[in-house]
Amino acid sequence: MLEAPVFLNNLKIAGNKITVYSSSVEYVGRRVNNGENLKTDRKKAYQGEQSVSSINRVKENLYAWCYSIAEGNRFNKFRGSKKRIRLVLATLTLSSKQVHPDKEIKSKILEPFLKKLKYEYDIVNYFWRAEPQENGNIHFHLVIDKFIDKVDLQDYWNDCQNKLGYIDRYLERTGKVNPPSTQIEIFDGSAKSIEYLLKYLTKENTRRKIEGLQMRVSNKLSHLKLGVIELYNYEENELADLLEEKAVRKYVNEWATIYYFDFDAYFYFSYHFITIRNLFYYRKLFDALYYYDMSSFEVYVVSMFFRNRIKFGYLMKDLERQGFDLVRVKNLLEIDG
Repeated sequence: MLEAPVFLNNLKIAGNKITVYSSSVEYVGRRVNNGENLKTDRKKAYQGEQSVSSINRVKENLYAWCYSIAEGNRFNKFRGSKKRIRLVLATLTLSSKQVHPDKEIKSKILEPFLKKLKYEYDIVNYFWRAEPQENGNIHFHLVIDKFIDKVDLQDYWNDCQNKLGYIDRYLERTGKVNPPSTQIEIFDGSAKSIEYLLKYLTKENTRRKIEGLQMRVSNKLSHLKLGVIELYNYEENELADLLEEKAVRKYVNEWATIYYFDFDAYFYFSYHFITIRNLFYYRKLFDALYYYDMSSFEVYVVSMFFRNRIKFGYLMKDLERQGFDLVRVKNLLEIDG
């Protein structure tokens, strides 16, 4: 009788990096007072500082979002569906010299603008990043997953700007109305476009500090995590040889081995076993977001199914005891009962 294969290591792919680590040390380095660390990260964020851990969390959310869209679009073509999701990057600038604090700009211009997009275009998945321009004005990079007419985008943004008088001051200065305050760029979901998008959105701010939050992902996207591939013991040598051959750099510590490449590893290895096991995961995330239009909590439950089956089992039992409707989650994950 053959022995069951043993899982020894886990693997994650994000952009040009593959990390191989033991499941037994997944949480090594996370101190017992992790809740206090999270509070500290939030305090720093509101003071205009972005911790490395918070940036990495956002990067993971964005990579998982991009990969789920790429796989969902590919699978849609296979199953004969014309539904295709593309990411849109909008740049939003102030039309006059900034005379209000950054936090007020975000609360009285950006937040009403996002609510307008939700009402008019049903946009609920988004990411924004605040940065200072050379002239010192705050401006925003906003990523959404639906196309919006560029005229509408500019009209909505200018209308929200004028809640604090920025269009009126532009008119006084130039004698013109409806200033060109927005730009739109559409991404095709290729490896090259994802790499550009992630680097552009998370690059270091070398100018003045932004007051308060510098970046934020919407609620659903905050639950998207990179897929974790469990490696069988007999696969390790083959994998190590492959990664050693293709990597341009390697970093090793007592917890993990990290391989760096001069290409996006997820797309490059798309037909290799280390990626194929992830396709189903990203496909289900895509369907949770764009077919079932699941709530933020349902997306969290779906993600948990792939990240920690034991914890998922306890969670489902607890939710059933509380009377939650889990039909959509079970249908998506093809779970009986």
